[in-house]
Formats: sequence, structure tokens, C-alpha cells
Amino acid sequence: MCQPQNIGRIITSRSNFIRIFFHSDLSITGRGFNVTLSTQDACIPANLTVTSYNSTSITLSWVVPEDQNNTFFSFVSLFSSANKIQNYTTTNKELTFTGLSPGTTYSVSVSSLCNGTESIPSTNDVQTGPNPPLNITVVEQGVLFAFVRWTAPNDPNKDSYRYLVTWSRNGHSISTTVYSTERNITSLVPGKNYTVTVTSSYISTYSQPATTTFIAVPCGGRVRTGRWLSSPGYPQYIYSNIDCVWDIEAPLGHVVSLTVVDLDYYSNSWCYRGWLAVRYNHTSQRDITMCRYSDVGRTIISPSNTMRIFYHSTYYYGTERFNVTLSSQETTISAPDKTTQPGSSATTLHIPTTSRATGETTISPPDTTPQTMSSSTTHLVSRTSATSSKTSSMSTSTAGIFMKCLFFNNSGPTPNAGKLSFNV
Repeated sequence: MCQPQNIGRIITSRSNFIRIFFHSDLSITGRGFNVTLSTQDACIPANLTVTSYNSTSITLSWVVPEDQNNTFFSFVSLFSSANKIQNYTTTNKELTFTGLSPGTTYSVSVSSLCNGTESIPSTNDVQTGPNPPLNITVVEQGVLFAFVRWTAPNDPNKDSYRYLVTWSRNGHSISTTVYSTERNITSLVPGKNYTVTVTSSYISTYSQPATTTFIAVPCGGRVRTGRWLSSPGYPQYIYSNIDCVWDIEAPLGHVVSLTVVDLDYYSNSWCYRGWLAVRYNHTSQRDITMCRYSDVGRTIISPSNTMRIFYHSTYYYGTERFNVTLSSQETTISAPDKTTQPGSSATTLHIPTTSRATGETTISPPDTTPQTMSSSTTHLVSRTSATSSKTSSMSTSTAGIFMKCLFFNNSGPTPNAGKLSFNV
């Protein structure tokens, strides 16, 4: 013996003699040891121990010294609530009691016949194991959590049971003890397979485990605009190793607008510990990656009615969370910039005309009167004559203009009767 857990241990010799050894190599200092030595009836059974059990049986072993005639007998009795329910006489040093109730405490008494006299009995309290829980089921799931519930076995002392709950993935497991018949399992990795075992416990005994399996809810999916989007469990911080992908869709004729409301990453200046990213099509590439508090308030607009959002959080570094708003904007004839650019200037298109009389091409100064553009098709008409020409001008926020042009002669519109050119 050399460990603190040996304090309190009782050792009984097999005869009236015992030898004690003490060794020290002087490499460490300590208080040494202290033991008490006493005598007792040499025929009292010692080391009464439960060697195995289940819900309906208990196996005991003990030590009895031999008498002068090299023979011995043991008298073994089993008590329940002070009533003797089983009684045996044996020459063995081991005995199994069967037909017992699950999750129940019994008292055992073992005495021996030594040198013609029955010894003082050695006693101990022992327990059968409980039955396992029933109907273990995952009753509710969400991203990062699964709520598990089960039914207590129909045992006499089921109200005194505890339950050991263990959930595992790829050889890594977490265990906890509960006193109810349910447990909310959190910090799951989305989309991964988990095994849950629940074991009934009564005092120091355990049942066989009940088991179920489930797949954690994936993080991500298809989302329409007109809502918030946030990290799982927001505003709580994320501790798990998570990868999420959302495909955002706006109505046809609209674009997706994303505004960052909250973005909090722990010491993440280079975005290698976690990030929030945007892609303008349904591929795994990232067009924009964000991981800094300075990104809060940023607005990103997709060039179409779709956007893909990526969220990555590492397991080893700190805590992260995010919150964004998703809205839609009606598509205009101009192709939107990928990020909002305040103060964009307008572009003016000047349409030249050629005089039939002189053959010269002229460009008139632009009309300074503001021109209103709509999302419908705009017709620009330039009429030419032998003595005069007109130049039309139009302002818009981009050079992406679609035109339908008709040239006129004196008798009406004539295809290919003239030439339209423009300068941006």
C-alpha cells in the first residue's frame, strides 16, 4: 500500500500471525504511516464482498480460517427489511443469491463453525442492480441541441434512481448524471451522428445501458429574404466547431440585400479562427469574408436574386456569434454594385446626328433637365432633316442601357435608315 485511498482499509490475517513491511528509499519526505492492530475471533468470516450482481441476483465471497481439524462451515443468511428470506449452510467461500428484486437493498450475515463453535457473524448491506430505462427517445431537436427523454423502469425503488447519460461521436464522449427522466444535450456538431446511452443507477449499482442514435440537425438550408439570420442559439456565443451554409433567395425581379447587425469573433484579426462569408452563386468559393467588428453595419447586395452565406466557427478558439438582416430590393435597369457605394455619379449618353445638307456629324450639349428612368424600356428618337438635327441625352446611374431605336424619314420610320452611336 502506498496511496491515500488505502486509508481506512481493514486487513484480516488468516491466522494469529501477521508480518508488516515498510520501505523507503529516502527520495521523498512525508509523515510515514500509522495503523491500529487488534485481535478478534479467528473464526469470524472476513472480507465479505460482492463479486458480481445483476437486477435479480448477487454473488458474495468471504474468507474463513481453517480450524484445528482442517474443516469449516459457513452459515449464510439473506435479510430483507429485517426478515430472513434465504438461509444456507456451505463449505464454500462463495455463494449466489437468486430470485431477488431489482434495485433493492438486502442485508447479508455470514458466520462460521470453527472448532465446534459458531462465530460472531460478519454482516454487510448489498444491492441488486436496477433495470435499464425504457423507451429512450429524442423528442426534440434543433441546431446544436437534442432533447432526450426516457421512462423509468417499473422497479420498487425507481423514484430513488439516478441516471447516467452519455453521448458520444467518433470515440469522444461526454457523461453527466441526472435525477429526472430527461436531458437536454447541447453543443452538438451539426449534421453529425451521435449515440446516446442512459444507465439506471441505484446507490452503487448500475443497470445495463439503453441506447439510441440520432443525427444532429444540420446548420444552414434555404432561406427567403425578409427576416433575420443569426448564428445558432443567438445571442448566446458558440463554442462548437461549426460549419453552416445558407442559400438565400429573393423574389424574381429582386436582389438580396444583407446588412450586418452583429459580428463578434474572439481575437480574430486574420479570419483563420472563424468567419462569415458571402458568395454570389451556389459554389463553395467566397466573394466576401468578414470576421471583424468593423464589419458591423456593412451592407452587401447580390447581383441576382440569390446569395450564399457561409459561417465557420472553430472549436479551439474563443466564442463567436453573428446576426444579419436579409431583405430584397426591386431590380432596376442598372446592374447593382456588389457592395453599396454611396455618392455614385450619373453617366450621360450623348446621341450624335448627321445633317443631310452638310454631311457633318454634330453632338449637341446635354440637356440639363433631369430625366426620369423607369425599369421599363425607354425609346430614344432622333429626327433628322436637311436643315436641322437633334441630340437626345439621358442620365442614369450606370452604362447598362437597353434601347430600341427607329429612324424616321419624311414618310415614317424606316429600319436602318440612319446610324446611332453614343459616347459614355
